[in-house]
Amino acid sequence: MFLFQVRAQTFNELNPGQEYILDSFPVPVCDNIRIDRCQIYNKEEYRGYIASKKRYFYGLFGT
Repeated sequence: MFLFQVRAQTFNELNPGQEYILDSFPVPVCDNIRIDRCQIYNKEEYRGYIASKKRYFYGLFGT
């Protein structure tokens, strides 16, 4: 717990403006092979593409 407090204090001292950059990451629920059978997230708004793996999926993007 002490180490976490030291890291938090150091981060706050180095970042006085409290500005953050967030990156999103995919959370696939149905992979490409099961897209036809996906019933939870089957709308186009939940369809995503993972460029590094060159595959489509249904799911969410987390931050």
